[in-house]
Amino acid sequence: MNIRAAFAIVSIGTAALVGTTPSTSAASTTQSDNGPIVFTLELPDSQQLQVLDSANGSPRALTRHEGADAVAPDWSPSGRLVVFEADSKNRAMISLVRADGTHRRTIHPGLAGYLGQPAFVPHSNLIVFERNDPGTGDDSLWLMGRDGTHARRLTTNPFPGQGGDTDPNVSPDGRTVSFVRISVFDDQQALYSVRLDGSHLRRVLPYAADVGIKHDWAPDGRHIVVSLNANEGSRPHASANVAILRPDGSHLRRLTHFKGRDVNALVGGYSPDGQWIIYRVETGEGDGTLPGGQYGLMKLSPHGGQPVLVAAVTGRPRSSDWGGAAH
Repeated sequence: MNIRAAFAIVSIGTAALVGTTPSTSAASTTQSDNGPIVFTLELPDSQQLQVLDSANGSPRALTRHEGADAVAPDWSPSGRLVVFEADSKNRAMISLVRADGTHRRTIHPGLAGYLGQPAFVPHSNLIVFERNDPGTGDDSLWLMGRDGTHARRLTTNPFPGQGGDTDPNVSPDGRTVSFVRISVFDDQQALYSVRLDGSHLRRVLPYAADVGIKHDWAPDGRHIVVSLNANEGSRPHASANVAILRPDGSHLRRLTHFKGRDVNALVGGYSPDGQWIIYRVETGEGDGTLPGGQYGLMKLSPHGGQPVLVAAVTGRPRSSDWGGAAH
């Protein structure tokens, strides 16, 4: 079960444990050479991870598991591992797999509920993730070690029964977690940030921005890329568009300029060298815009200009993440 499918049954709950934090001497950038792109491919009977060589556009399957979905992938800073949400009929768990598809394992932090939307924390052995607890109705962010130990709460979503905290991403210095806080699902979705110790919670973009559940930090930590108007919600005639902003919410600038909801642009993230932003283009009905109904995975400079087609994909590519060259 996708963690979002459990969304309707949340209310509110509280808990707290003690964990570890990364070194405060971490570097301020994780900029590196560009490697492959991982994304979730929507297939007729499941959702599976694909890896795309960004140089030649050649895809390969990273996961193959009938009856279960693999979604929301995130590359490790080393480029050697992918962490992702593994969904079956009645649960959602977090798994790790090597870049070649081998040595897949599930992480067991000893927490009840649906666990998903994981992301690596640079300069540490930590993973941040979303936990939806159907017993209490709480849908918030947690941290744990890559081996599942030292699980602790990071946030508490304040909207019982209709909201949640999701899509955590971590600044390159490993100190700040940005995330999407939902007050009304598929309508009112704001961008927030919080320090790794739970302090300095702040709203970066308002709920009316309807931020998409996929965003990313620039490798130098100076900007965040988001999708605005990601859902029809209260603005059914406004297209989704890719935009960048500074981490304090200032200097918001749109990079795509679709109108009328006929075409939407939905972001994946930055390239590791910081020179490109990857995103997908689809119709207002969620179909592909290319001949034969294919979806375009596009890249665009953060400074604007003309977009470039990275790959034409058969099946909807979601939650794309551009990894660095393995080291």
